[in-house]
Amino acid sequence: MSISWDSRFDGTYPEPFQQRYRDLGEAIYDDYPNRDPLFLKPRAGRAEDFGGIWSAGEAFIAWAHGNLTGGGFPNGGGSWGDPFEYSYDAEDQCRALRSLGCRADRDKMCKEFNLRKGGEQGFAVGNTIFQISQCDPSLREEQEPFVWGSDGSICIYDRYNFEDEEDFTLSAPGPFQILSVFAAGVGCGIAALNDSPIGDWRDAWFNYQSISPNRNREPYLRWNDPDNPVKKTCPGKSRYMYTKACFDAERVKECNPELFYDALGRGVFNYSSIPGTLPVGDKQPSPYLGLPFQPPVSVDIVPAPDYFGFTYGDYSAPFNSWSQGTTNALYDLGPYAKLNKFWPGIEDTLCSIDDNNPPSGQKGEDDFKGKNKGENGLYGRIIIITSGANAGELGFILQDWYHFDDEPYNTSNGTASGERYPSKAEWWEGAVKSPMTVRFVNLSSQPYVDVQVAASAPIPTNPNFFPGPNLSAYNDLSYDMLLLMTSAAVVRSVFSGGWL
Repeated sequence: MSISWDSRFDGTYPEPFQQRYRDLGEAIYDDYPNRDPLFLKPRAGRAEDFGGIWSAGEAFIAWAHGNLTGGGFPNGGGSWGDPFEYSYDAEDQCRALRSLGCRADRDKMCKEFNLRKGGEQGFAVGNTIFQISQCDPSLREEQEPFVWGSDGSICIYDRYNFEDEEDFTLSAPGPFQILSVFAAGVGCGIAALNDSPIGDWRDAWFNYQSISPNRNREPYLRWNDPDNPVKKTCPGKSRYMYTKACFDAERVKECNPELFYDALGRGVFNYSSIPGTLPVGDKQPSPYLGLPFQPPVSVDIVPAPDYFGFTYGDYSAPFNSWSQGTTNALYDLGPYAKLNKFWPGIEDTLCSIDDNNPPSGQKGEDDFKGKNKGENGLYGRIIIITSGANAGELGFILQDWYHFDDEPYNTSNGTASGERYPSKAEWWEGAVKSPMTVRFVNLSSQPYVDVQVAASAPIPTNPNFFPGPNLSAYNDLSYDMLLLMTSAAVVRSVFSGGWL
């Protein structure tokens, strides 16, 4: 067997130098059977571990060859404006994203990433992004560690400071395995890779990894000799390396849907950026246009299939403008609903855990299944799925009605001076909710999720408020409905003093 070389970094540094690096790696790998693992540091005791580390180290070799030998930054890395960008394959992209946990909060993401170091991240991720230096509060002013795009994409930013035998991330507590790559191959070893025998630096690797290293042998000689002409290439003499790893919205949603939808619930990006999200409709226009609106209605429903309809008057609803009522009819939208926390299921979840068996240190979090209070919930509507394998079942589809601003014409008479109806958020807070299990249609897998639906809601008691006609007997967008709604507008005009 041999090291499985990752081709992500081919062409980013001279081919002879790359071949030299790989030859050294293969020589070390092949010599592992001759070494007693009991005398090696724990994370260097197996050839497989070394192979992953050395392969991942090519990302740094590519940058360090130009940096430490006085070259420029042909592949970035010299500043935040021009960082070195990792290009993980599909599997490693998912490992990196899942390492961030499922809560789109900077501090919690930092904590989760550090907790998931090692095997969960895989070699390519675990050995290129160690502990994110920008998680250190003292460094955030220059660059935040996580930057979300308006479409739900995300970039991870990090800065490395190569400091001899110490870990090169400023916030980390101690040395990490990848430093050995720099010790034997990148830092002081840049010159060695160019002109020293492979066997010498194979032995230098095992000396560095020994639990009792000989500090009078390489790689320590080059570090300790102040007169050594190649000391200028040692890690401690290098510049910062600025890096980023970016992931598009589809990859975030596919690899870590909990994190993606938690970010949506926190308002990190807008519902409109997600394909398949329904529009709410426009607010009510000037009363001079004479377009009728739909006042709040309260209808008691049983949150179960076949126990409610999908037209105005079949379920409780807040104030809806003419445009919003048209949207509701166009998409056959049912009751208003909220998903407190997206949870894909125990078998593939990250942190929406089984309450009876919580991971260490995670018990009591308020966004786990059964504990969530819905502070960062998702809003939408109940629909009937019309196509696909789940056709005919009830589904939850995203629609951000909760945050919609209906003012100024959401009033009893459709004018700015009328009695204001409650906002959709106020209406929801006053509604009686009931749980319901439906499919989440915004994910291609359409998993089952538990939502809250408005089973009933209070209506305003002001006598000027029109309770609204029961339209369940009329077809959506029919001539009869249009005539009835227009008549309702006239009734409101008469009883409320006319249009302004």
